[in-house]
Amino acid sequence: GEKIGAVLSKIAQALRPDGTIIVNTRHGDGEKNGDYQTVLWRQDDFARLLAEAGMTVLWDEFAVNTGNGDEWITFLAVKES
Repeated sequence: GEKIGAVLSKIAQALRPDGTIIVNTRHGDGEKNGDYQTVLWRQDDFARLLAEAGMTVLWDEFAVNTGNGDEWITFLAVKES
């Protein structure tokens, strides 16, 4: 969480006041390694990281990819003014 928290903070700093961001991340616990590393997140945990970075979640949605069963979370967040 520490690395992604730092990235989200940099994104928040780059946004104008009331600027928005859409983030899409895999849902779950832990990590998956293969051709690339994937970190899985719980919805509440990632929303907390957005808040700690100075952003407010306006909307989020959980979805399952019908092709492969992967679970995803999409967030729309705004930089606090």
